Amino acid sequence: MFPPGGAGSRRDPAQVWLPGTDAHETVAHGEHRWEVPDPLPTSPEPQTPVTVRDVLDEPATWSAVAAAVVRTGVAPGGEVEVACRLAAHLDAPATGLARALAAQEFLPGASASQHEVDATFTSLPD
Repeated sequence: MFPPGGAGSRRDPAQVWLPGTDAHETVAHGEHRWEVPDPLPTSPEPQTPVTVRDVLDEPATWSAVAAAVVRTGVAPGGEVEVACRLAAHLDAPATGLARALAAQEFLPGASASQHEVDATFTSLPD
């Protein structure tokens, strides 16, 4: 709480630093809006994912992985089923994605799914 007219009141200006700049803006009370470029631009081609979360965040990679898992029968419910089953593994290494979905010994299609997912990762640029 600031006393009327004291530090932090509506009369005192504030300094705002915008991402990607060294300078600051001095503003007074009111609404302010800035548009700045995204400091992490998207890559034009898929990158090799590190975590399962990275796989879901890269549309082309995610589509290929989800299609492989559905095609091999590991997730007959489709892409939504694949995503739901991976929710507990988002920070796990991407290389363990197929095993996170199905232990090879217990689920028909798990081995084929593992091979297809591995092939998807192998085809990505470094």
